[in-house]
Amino acid sequence: AQQGVLRSSGVRARAATAATAGALTPLERSYALLGVSREASREEVKAAFRRQALALHPDVSPLDKAEAEARFKALNAAYALIKAHNDWS
Repeated sequence: AQQGVLRSSGVRARAATAATAGALTPLERSYALLGVSREASREEVKAAFRRQALALHPDVSPLDKAEAEARFKALNAAYALIKAHNDWS
């Protein structure tokens, strides 16, 4: 019975996150896409970007080519936005 409670609360949490995802700013979405907090250091952001870029690159991703390209481009745009916002070159 307790597992059902945990499962349902997890579903509610994901639903709440999805419902508020539209309320995020582009910068907040960028940090979320990279999977780091806004307090992450330059090195942490760079490492997260590289880790995801290796997994999402269209040449190695198990996703179909168009989906992999779209996700890879979104990842690059997110990283560029974070770098520009923080004046990182």
